[in-house]
Amino acid sequence: MFLVGTRQENVALLTENRKLLNEISRLRETLQENNRLRGLLDFREQMELETVVARVIGKDVSNEYRAIRLNRGESSGIMKDMAVVTSQGVVGRILRTTASTADVVTVVDTLSAIDAIDERSRARGIVEGLSDDLCQLRFALRTDDIAPNDILISSGLGGIFPKGVPVGIVSKVRKQTYGITQEVEVRPAVDFSKLEEVLVIVKKSKENRT
Repeated sequence: MFLVGTRQENVALLTENRKLLNEISRLRETLQENNRLRGLLDFREQMELETVVARVIGKDVSNEYRAIRLNRGESSGIMKDMAVVTSQGVVGRILRTTASTADVVTVVDTLSAIDAIDERSRARGIVEGLSDDLCQLRFALRTDDIAPNDILISSGLGGIFPKGVPVGIVSKVRKQTYGITQEVEVRPAVDFSKLEEVLVIVKKSKENRT
């Protein structure tokens, strides 16, 4: 009888421990989510943007698109070609919407093209998608001062992205001995493997409107 009682007590303790571990895990996840959302809201206030917070609910890495799906759509005021950002930088732009969802073409998609400036040297080019985790800066002159680890920011031209949002970080530069441009490889500013929440810009500040 003593052993039976001990066994039952152990089972009860194990069940209680599992409940406590689950609760700790839930609280830890809530804390991480709150920290991410706080970062987004701080970024929104800093940039003076009117935005909608949305959660990533799907990813498409097919041959056709490198896109993500959000849990907000037309009913939240989201429309095609609105900019999508995080506190890290540019995510992409809205491609299509339904009443409750929106698909985003990310910066790594080959359809993506963002006018950008080298934050250090002010050299200019167009950041285009290249692969699942890389972009390229096109139309940068061979004489432009561009170096690895330079930060590329949105120029504000084009009317979609506000000026000054990080787009990517230069990872490689290849200068040919001929031609007028140089090859510039860029890592996106946003880590898409860890992307969970984003801001959709529904209205830019007066200073950022173009």
